[in-house]
Amino acid sequence: MDILGIITLPGWLVFILVIIITFYFYTARKHSLFKRYGIPAITPKPFIGGFPLLSKKGVMQCEYYATMTHGKCVGFFFGNMPTVFLTDPEIIREIFVKQFHKFPSRSQALHISTFWEKTILLTTKYDTWHFLRTTISPAFTSRKLRKMDSIVESNLNRMIKQLNDKFENTELIIDMVSVFQGLTMDVICQAAMGVKLDSSNDANNELRRQVSGLLSWSIEKNPLLLLSFLIPDLKKVFKLFDIDFNNTKAIKYIGQCMEEIIKERKEQGNADDVQDILQLMINKEDDNDDSTVDPKDVEDEQSLLEKPHRNMTDDEVIANAIVFLFAGYDTTSTAMIFTSYFLAIHQDWQEKIRQEINDKIGDKEPNYDNIQELANLEMFVSESMRIYPPVTRVNRQNEQDSQVGQYNFPKNISITIPVFTLHRLPEFWPEPEKFDPLRFSSENKAKILPYTYCPFGIGPRNCVGLRFAKMELKMTMVKLLQNFQIKPSPGLSIPPKLDKHVFCRPIGGMKLLLEKRV
Repeated sequence: MDILGIITLPGWLVFILVIIITFYFYTARKHSLFKRYGIPAITPKPFIGGFPLLSKKGVMQCEYYATMTHGKCVGFFFGNMPTVFLTDPEIIREIFVKQFHKFPSRSQALHISTFWEKTILLTTKYDTWHFLRTTISPAFTSRKLRKMDSIVESNLNRMIKQLNDKFENTELIIDMVSVFQGLTMDVICQAAMGVKLDSSNDANNELRRQVSGLLSWSIEKNPLLLLSFLIPDLKKVFKLFDIDFNNTKAIKYIGQCMEEIIKERKEQGNADDVQDILQLMINKEDDNDDSTVDPKDVEDEQSLLEKPHRNMTDDEVIANAIVFLFAGYDTTSTAMIFTSYFLAIHQDWQEKIRQEINDKIGDKEPNYDNIQELANLEMFVSESMRIYPPVTRVNRQNEQDSQVGQYNFPKNISITIPVFTLHRLPEFWPEPEKFDPLRFSSENKAKILPYTYCPFGIGPRNCVGLRFAKMELKMTMVKLLQNFQIKPSPGLSIPPKLDKHVFCRPIGGMKLLLEKRV
């Protein structure tokens, strides 16, 4: 092709140049969004937005840097996909609680396939979410948790036996990441899927392999996800073909296994001896038990307590059981990893908590009721989850142009609370990097500014299983301290170096020294 009669370029090169120029103007228009709305933002790079900063600092540190340099409301581009990092407690309250009806959906930046729209976590339709929430919430009431603590107990006993089998003398250095991930996988598979997986047993080897494959999901392994961040409007194409970004082979296999379990459960009827999340999703119960919803987080609490009008379908049961795998595996194991780390490096608190266990529980098995008496453990766990929150970010989708307080938010963006950052802001948390469980003492807890602490989310869409997760976490710590002294291993990184992933993960694992108690 002749250019102004001066030079001749081959057609393929002209085509590439046209694509590059078109993409440049496409991204330039995208990157002007926050300027048009008067929102301070990290200056994006042409074509790739904030990816260079993400690559350099990682997701959590990138959010922290953006907040510390630009304030409590700052725009950022994941590639060319806009989001706002929000750490203003008053605006958080407005969006996540008071005006929840205007912001009911989690971020829908990426296409969610039809299968996942049946889930409490990812559903895009408010009515569907509301039905699922009111149906599933009774599974996590105090009365139901008392019946499910035996699931945690049996898996904990197996974990302790496996640890004892590894000892060659009185000390053992072991990576607690693999220990806790094995435990949480076993617990959540038994509770949500009705399968006693036992990560040390080969009986369900194929199912365990498929579950592990599903849980190893990451952006880095899926080029379609990267493409979605670079060209957000491809969401329409992905929606047309209903593309699922997850391991569909694993989902199909797990779904088929669960269909058999559900069929068997229904044939047996509502057996009183079967107490797990799966059975409670299958049953339709008129339950007047207490709710998992915290009134201080949900101002319109009563709307969440309306009784469901129908049973969940088998597809909804399967989809939500699989979602519980995602939600209960990484988050709970993360909380366990860092709580055990802090126990190791704070021997004074470890001894204080052990003495409390001796006084309140003794050598009895930990359960839902007796762990409620451990005030020091509660403070310790709360502070651990402040510094290393199991959920590092919470978001809502802004579906239309909205003004909240002094901020104007453009439509079709994700409004994100960077929890890792929020928990480290000095104005809310003096000496934020200092580990101090007394922040959560009965005297000091009331001084914590509302909506500055949210390790399991905020408002009506907070984590429905948070009480189950905390029960599992506390029972695990009690069982460990009943059997072992936890110490730092030689060469332990203090503080731990974190992966650049969206989750809190220590690089190189978390190797601690366990010493048998006599």
